[in-house]
Amino acid sequence: MEITVSGRRIEITDMIREYAENKVKKLPRYFDRIGAIEVIVDRRDNHSYDVEIIVKAEHVDPFVGSCVGNDVYACVDDVVEKLERRLTDHKGRLRDRKRKRDDRFVEDRITLKNSPYFESTKTMRLSDCVIDKAIVPQLASTQRDKVITELIDALVDAGALTKSLRDELIKMIVNREKEGSTGFGKGVAVPHAKHMKIKKMVAAIGVSQQGLDFNALDKAPVYSVVLLLSPKDKPDEHLQVMENIFVNLQNDTFRRFLRQATDLDAVTGLLQEADAQQLQG
Repeated sequence: MEITVSGRRIEITDMIREYAENKVKKLPRYFDRIGAIEVIVDRRDNHSYDVEIIVKAEHVDPFVGSCVGNDVYACVDDVVEKLERRLTDHKGRLRDRKRKRDDRFVEDRITLKNSPYFESTKTMRLSDCVIDKAIVPQLASTQRDKVITELIDALVDAGALTKSLRDELIKMIVNREKEGSTGFGKGVAVPHAKHMKIKKMVAAIGVSQQGLDFNALDKAPVYSVVLLLSPKDKPDEHLQVMENIFVNLQNDTFRRFLRQATDLDAVTGLLQEADAQQLQG
């Protein structure tokens, strides 16, 4: 973590620098994604101090706190206390959001298994929705939003998605990721969206050799991405395919071979094996 202490109209003494650094070093206890902290001390004309602390963290706007007073050390203490509360509140909101997302996932699985539609669709295969021409064994992009764009473009180029929906779907999926990551851990992510103008469920698969920052729940890089688009008026079918995807991605062998795949034949062969095992099971 990088810490900088700078001054405006004031010389930062070693004592001020050391005091500020020691105080802000405690902030990662309250939120562990902090990458840099900047402390700015401004000496005002009336000889008071304006202390501003900027905390920069991953995937969130900077946290900023300030205080004006006659004692620079007291101002540092005041701002750090404010930021401790804000970071704690933010972490709590993230925890609540994750809990709600996990609860929704469990509810979706229960709803699916209790649905009369489930019996008629439980043999739906991955190959029924994954578009071969939208399989990208070596993703060119290294950033989450660009990977989503690359996979949407692959579906458009394959003729599986109308180009007029491209920008809207990219925005929908990216916004959904900002609300809560579909990187469920173990190196996989399943970004998805439902839209009224989509008539048939389609999926694209992307594999990254170097790994992607998807803000996954386990904070690990993502190597395999399955992007799913579903008709909005077919929620049961969407849930069933999501269940099928999760079951396979939870399988260590499937996940390992998908990550190691470097060409189209390797991915399609893996999907065929998974479908065959599903039908046998």
